Amino acid sequence: MKLRRVGSATGLTLRKDLLEDSGLAEGDEVEVTAAPGEIRIRRASGEVFLPLSAADLQELAKGRVPKGVQAKARKLFKEAK
Repeated sequence: MKLRRVGSATGLTLRKDLLEDSGLAEGDEVEVTAAPGEIRIRRASGEVFLPLSAADLQELAKGRVPKGVQAKARKLFKEAK
């Protein structure tokens, strides 16, 4: 396999057998990570992460949702759609 220029980016065409073996198909959402000498592709987990302060976490543990957290969660939910 060769990496190829695609416009201003670089692309890779995956063989059908690799896709079949991985269980991935055209249109699937994937996560791509890189380390020196390797690129890893895997099915996207669908998880999203909401960073919280210690104070916000304490409020949530008490069953209260701080307004700022609610607004962040709504924004994150819209972006994830």
